[in-house]
Amino acid sequence: MNDITSLSELRKSIVFLEVEQEARGQMLRQQFQLTYEGLKPVNLLKTAVQEMSSKPHLTAKLLVTSTGVALGYLTRKIITGATGGIFRNIFGSILQFGVTSLIARHPGEISSFSQFAKRSLFGGKTANTEDQ
Repeated sequence: MNDITSLSELRKSIVFLEVEQEARGQMLRQQFQLTYEGLKPVNLLKTAVQEMSSKPHLTAKLLVTSTGVALGYLTRKIITGATGGIFRNIFGSILQFGVTSLIARHPGEISSFSQFAKRSLFGGKTANTEDQ
């Protein structure tokens, strides 16, 4: 900054600095508002869902994992029933863990088996016979 030698230069410098401070304050308030909006839980969740949906491999893994967890839970409920004894509950929990792990580790094989079972049970056509 230049050396101020007169009262008028001092006033001009003060006005200039006040304007600059107001502009920086306004930019800071805008940035704070953007940050505040971005950190709201709804916006964080929305951003996460948008990122997941833009990556198909991540969506497929999430689907396989949720299917595994759901089938494991269903298997446990079938084994233990509404009121199971302690050993039945332990066996059900072990079986749930096993089914969930199996589906998570081998999603391709499970998918192939389910398509084969569907064709076998319901008489669906295979992809090769549809092309001919």
